[in-house]
Amino acid sequence: MKFYLSILLCLVCLSCANQADQYIIRGSFPGLQDGMTVRLLNAETRNKDEQLLAADTVKNGRFELIGNVDAPVMCHLWISNKDIVSNKKQSRSLGTRLFLDHSAIEIRTPHFDSLYYISEYGPDDRELLTEVVGGTLQKDYMDYRQTVHANELEYHKYNSVLSTLNWDRMATPDKYTPEEYHRLYTESYRLRKEAAGRLHADRMAFIRSHRQSPLALYVAGEMISKSFSVPATDLEEILARNCHISDTARAARFCRQAEQARYFCKDIHYPDVPLHTPTFDTTLLSAHIRPGHVMLIDCWASWCGPCRAAIPAVKALYDKYDRDRFDVISISLDSKKEDWQKALEEEKMPWPQFIAGNRGYEQLTLRYNINSIPNLILIDDKGQVVCNTFSPEEISIELEEILR
Repeated sequence: MKFYLSILLCLVCLSCANQADQYIIRGSFPGLQDGMTVRLLNAETRNKDEQLLAADTVKNGRFELIGNVDAPVMCHLWISNKDIVSNKKQSRSLGTRLFLDHSAIEIRTPHFDSLYYISEYGPDDRELLTEVVGGTLQKDYMDYRQTVHANELEYHKYNSVLSTLNWDRMATPDKYTPEEYHRLYTESYRLRKEAAGRLHADRMAFIRSHRQSPLALYVAGEMISKSFSVPATDLEEILARNCHISDTARAARFCRQAEQARYFCKDIHYPDVPLHTPTFDTTLLSAHIRPGHVMLIDCWASWCGPCRAAIPAVKALYDKYDRDRFDVISISLDSKKEDWQKALEEEKMPWPQFIAGNRGYEQLTLRYNINSIPNLILIDDKGQVVCNTFSPEEISIELEEILR
């Protein structure tokens, strides 16, 4: 008898050990149909060969995914009906986010239709209808999403309004008078800025209360990926308090990311970079920023249509404000100096012109986190970067605040 009890005890211990070394994700809720496909994707890699972690097909109205991961990771769970519908117009893929570790996880939602399309461009207002129940890490993630969701929706609502206004200006330029357009843009820009401030405060509060959690560094990594949005003091606080976690790979990865992000913290003193003049003399950006003056830097290229379309708006700002407080320079990212010089003759910009060159291009794009052009950088009279955007309208609003 004791022998059989010992065997049973060993099996129980072995089962517990196996469960500790794997995740199990289960779901059974209204709207699930047999034949639907379920996929679990690693959302922290862009390598498509590494994205798929597990897959299953719904049977008897339920699914189960079992596997293991090296460390906790943000995932997207997708459920699709495309294999069971004859009309492809009825095909849908809906899902939910979860922070995966080795624990038992259950997807609870009122109906398949209550899931949402997971987009990198913003949250969905249906997100909180789905509850993902798991271990401590997943509970923390659900708490985080409930904390930030309202301000995320608010931020992206106004961001969407601004995107529409930007499109309207290009597609239907006569839709608004200049005064009406500026009023609408200013109103939504300021409301988005206020929502961004509240969202940042929510995230910092979460990070401070979860100092030993890998989730805190995931949230912080998302924050610092947006240039000139996180104050340097907040970044240093995160580095000092949150990098000593059990997920050493994530901590090391975040520290590398933060080292680069130090260049483009909010309100940081502008980073200096090398430039070339039209006569190809070497100079520094700092040699052309006058103390006590506000400076607008227009990063552009001759081949960039949107860059050249933005030049009249930059000219309007240059003409609006006197040189006793406001200066403008342009920095070309052209690789061929002949193309740059030809464009200078055509555009006739009255302010100083420079070209980055190979070394300047590398440092400019790195230290100002420039991923696309046009890119407009506004430096205030204290030498701090206060705005980094593609939009001349946003620069205009910031200038009204600084130079009023």
